Amino acid sequence: MSDRPLPARRAFLIGLPVLLVSGCAVLGPMPDPPRVSIAAMDFVEAGILEQRFKMKLRVQNPSTAELAVSGADVRVELNGKLFITGLGHDAVTIPALGTATFDIDAFSTLSGIVRQLNALTQGERKSLSYRMRGVLFIGTSQRRVAFEDAGEVDWPAAAQAG
Repeated sequence: MSDRPLPARRAFLIGLPVLLVSGCAVLGPMPDPPRVSIAAMDFVEAGILEQRFKMKLRVQNPSTAELAVSGADVRVELNGKLFITGLGHDAVTIPALGTATFDIDAFSTLSGIVRQLNALTQGERKSLSYRMRGVLFIGTSQRRVAFEDAGEVDWPAAAQAG
């Protein structure tokens, strides 16, 4: 047996744990997860069964490292009922301790809109509660970071704003 392969094996055995630990650090949870909110929503078109919106998401990156986002999957509930679903594949890099926006194609159904309008016009609701849940796709690694945002708006104020 030659002595030459032994140092190579030894280097491999020493280097393997280092690679595994650094790989786990990259794949582990983010210490400062991004904050995601709806910055704007524009009506695009209406069909009989489906409505289309362009939703602009704002991503705030509280981390000291930039964040490369390659897409998003979003669901928005109004008053506890699914209202809009959306997907986006725009790539955007959010600078460290910075913010950026990107667009999502979003869709609602006729039944979702009718259900919300009935509740509001019949006085069943005095406010609109919303919850946005979704996933940001990070880089090209298929890594996902979940996010959630929720709040409530008084219905008279929401109606006057429109």
